[in-house]
Amino acid sequence: MRQGWQRILLMAWLALMSFCAALARPAEAPAVTHKALLVGVSEYPTLAANKQLSGPRNDVSLVRDFLLKRGTRSENITVLADGVKGAALPTRANILRELDRLATSAQASDYIVIYLAGHGSQVPISAADINDLEADENDGLFEVFLPRDVGKWQSKGRGLDGQIENALYKRELRSRVNRMLSSGAAVWSIVDACHSAGLVRAAEEEGVRLRQVSPADLGVPERPPAELTRSGMAPGVRQKPQISETRQAAGGIHFYAAQTYQQAAEMDLPAGAPDRRRFGLFTYHLIGALESATTPMTYRQLAQQVLLRFSATGNVATPAFTGAGLDTGVLGDKAMRHRQWELIHDPANQDPQRVLRLRAGQLAGVFPGAVVAVLPDAITRTEGAMGFARVRQSTALESTLEPISYRHAPKVGLDRLSAGQTARLVAPSFDFTLRLQQDLSGCAKPCPFADVLNPKPSTAGAADSTESMGWTRVRSGPDLLLRALGNRLWLLPSGMSTQELPNDAEKRFGYVDAGPRLNERLREALQSVGKGVNVLRLLATFPRSQTTDEVSVHLLSRDGKDVKPAQVRAGAEINLLIKNLSPVAKDVNVLYVDSKFQFSVLYPRKKEELNRLPRCLVDRCAIQVPLQWEDSTVGPEHLVVISADEAPQREALRLDYLQDGSPPPTTRGSPRLDALFRQAGFPVLLTRGEAPMTANPDVAIKVVNIFVNP
Repeated sequence: MRQGWQRILLMAWLALMSFCAALARPAEAPAVTHKALLVGVSEYPTLAANKQLSGPRNDVSLVRDFLLKRGTRSENITVLADGVKGAALPTRANILRELDRLATSAQASDYIVIYLAGHGSQVPISAADINDLEADENDGLFEVFLPRDVGKWQSKGRGLDGQIENALYKRELRSRVNRMLSSGAAVWSIVDACHSAGLVRAAEEEGVRLRQVSPADLGVPERPPAELTRSGMAPGVRQKPQISETRQAAGGIHFYAAQTYQQAAEMDLPAGAPDRRRFGLFTYHLIGALESATTPMTYRQLAQQVLLRFSATGNVATPAFTGAGLDTGVLGDKAMRHRQWELIHDPANQDPQRVLRLRAGQLAGVFPGAVVAVLPDAITRTEGAMGFARVRQSTALESTLEPISYRHAPKVGLDRLSAGQTARLVAPSFDFTLRLQQDLSGCAKPCPFADVLNPKPSTAGAADSTESMGWTRVRSGPDLLLRALGNRLWLLPSGMSTQELPNDAEKRFGYVDAGPRLNERLREALQSVGKGVNVLRLLATFPRSQTTDEVSVHLLSRDGKDVKPAQVRAGAEINLLIKNLSPVAKDVNVLYVDSKFQFSVLYPRKKEELNRLPRCLVDRCAIQVPLQWEDSTVGPEHLVVISADEAPQREALRLDYLQDGSPPPTTRGSPRLDALFRQAGFPVLLTRGEAPMTANPDVAIKVVNIFVNP
């Protein structure tokens, strides 16, 4: 009997200990759930023919495919888009219903993506709207997103009291997003529309359309000039104090295609491809940056990637990125990733082994010449490759492969490389083609630029300023638009194809005037622009081309005060302070691309300057570079800091030769990095007739976006 009681007491004691241990263990975190609402409005039945879009339906498909590849379950993705199979229409009622559903069901373990693509517009703020006024409404205008069933302005009385029928106002979007955030969910909102910054397409030109509908198109009354103050606000409408990121709801991240005063474009992409499709330029570069990433990124680092890609296109719009969650991992990502995709067969080919295709193309940074290792599955190490293949051709979303011998591995037959296997990128390739489009409709008669841009084969001494120099002419989707107005040829971003030149155009864009040595001067101008575009394009494709904390960069006035990059004035004298915070020595180069895409090297500038920087944690060991902003250019410009680990037994990597007319005879620093920058800076001199250079550089990039004010 006594043993029985002992056994009972022992079991009770064990049960108590087990219960206490369970209480001591932290509760398991609920499983993360990824959700998405993707809205794309291409058709507007109530708007004119030149206001119809075709890109949003492709945009939502692009975003949906990316989310599926990243693990979001298909049943958790809701698509509202016209022209997309299985999707409901993107009407106001449908959009609000799905937003309310997400807000009601949101939990702290949710990652929610809200994507809007279509037309944006603006409406004036009336006295009745003062309670909804936000800190960023300092121009007297509310931003609105236009669903498919948008109507006209409905007046509620005299003056500006009224609203656009069925438009989605910013307050309606924000209130629902705030409900999701209040549950603890992480919310990433993305808006690809004109005037989008501040929310949570205009004239037609071949290959380009702006995602903007003017207030006049919707019947919005124009505010009389007498009702405007200097700030742009109506009398009596007060501006609220600026709200800092730290006071916003935690977990919110907001990406916008353009500032509130700018237009967003959709274009036929990839540029020059025969089977290009219409995409929103912002969405295309956003997904491209995500597809190309090989390491986890924060949203702020992703924004840097997108800005680099935008800079390389010369687009006139500047994307905006806000939110308290900018320094968190994209979609909660913490795992290292390979850039790899599934192999597929060409369905049009009778022999399924003859042609292999890759479910990735130029959007993912896969260009002709890139090399992939073919693996039996997605988890096999690269050393276990069955063989290697080179990209023969690529479109936006697919590539064609051919087997090759690589790294001492022999070429294998197509019978061993088949659909369902995994292709892992081992050597990327870079496209340095500068695509030009010309518009001579406004040229003087006879046009002095016609023979230079379109030389006849029999013209003696015609240097052919395009094809012979490695540039190519396209009808749509150019990197650069050559527009003749009178006796001046303007070098413009593609987004300026339908816009009038501003009054200060001479300080914002490059140009060449008719006159002596026209062919030579045009060639020099295009070479300079091509160098700036190519270097930015190269930096945007580096696997580690993201903001880094290893090298600290500050702009200081001559009296030691911080200077905000957005508040640089023409003529300002500023010191650039550079510190290496890494435990290893770094080769540091600082480049600058101005609003005209004129390229310069800020550091090192002198041959005797040493740009291999040791570890430095205090200001007294920092490098100070004196700078002066001339008044010859204004607008968005880019300061780029490139840092690479020192290469043992080699000179420091110096890029000052990029400012010269020809590359140096010997390599410096990392030979692979040096070769890439040589090709970017001097593509014709070094690579004409050769296959694209391949490399996998280990380099960190920091971009400081400068806005030079007059």
